[in-house]
Amino acid sequence: MKKRFLAIVLALLLVLVGCGGSEEESVGGTIGQKQESSVTESKIDESSVEESKAEESSVEDNVLSLGRIEGGVYTNTYLGVACELDSNWSFYTAEELQELPSAVTEALEGTDIGKAMENVTQFTDMQAENVTDLTVMNVNFVKLGMAERLAYAVLSEEDIIDSVLAQSDTMIASYEQMGMTVKEMKKVTVTFLGEEHTGIWTSAQIQGLDYYILQLYNYGIGEYAATITLGSYLEDNTNSLLELFYKVEE
Repeated sequence: MKKRFLAIVLALLLVLVGCGGSEEESVGGTIGQKQESSVTESKIDESSVEESKAEESSVEDNVLSLGRIEGGVYTNTYLGVACELDSNWSFYTAEELQELPSAVTEALEGTDIGKAMENVTQFTDMQAENVTDLTVMNVNFVKLGMAERLAYAVLSEEDIIDSVLAQSDTMIASYEQMGMTVKEMKKVTVTFLGEEHTGIWTSAQIQGLDYYILQLYNYGIGEYAATITLGSYLEDNTNSLLELFYKVEE
């Protein structure tokens, strides 16, 4: 598989493991450089679920707003984040982002990963590469079903990561189908947007090259869950990539 697809596939795979996939149609299109738009999803009534301790938690609706890229700055108000990248970075254009789903599908044809992704509503909102530092970042969205939204409403960020890592054998086997050998996969606590967050850090090798991945998730923002995937070759620069992000408000 071409390396440029790797961050996207990793983002999708971990979301699939976390939520089990959604039986939805594919999303058409996304937002790229110097463009802005929005996707309006149908409203849902505020719902609640009962935890094992008989506590209730409501699921609030949040209308998806896609990101925009202007002057080297990626902003997504749905996530409440922005990221400023220097001239060493190259953002994928809107056209390139729109071509990614079919390219990834073709690259994964016949694999277990490809089959698992067939019925998942997902899109890449931003992908950028730095050929000087051999780093890459990706923001990917996947649509959650109502049952998944209700479940995640009562789970902490750490609970979600634990549930994903409980299926690490499945993930590692899937990575091997992509030609990536995992050396270590673990839960980590990192500082992101000035707060502590739980994520998954992975050390692997691809075609003899060391590759490091850090992934953070947000399942509590509405119908779409988000995955931020940060990757670096040869050296682990994932924490420095986190520092490129900052908070924004709608």
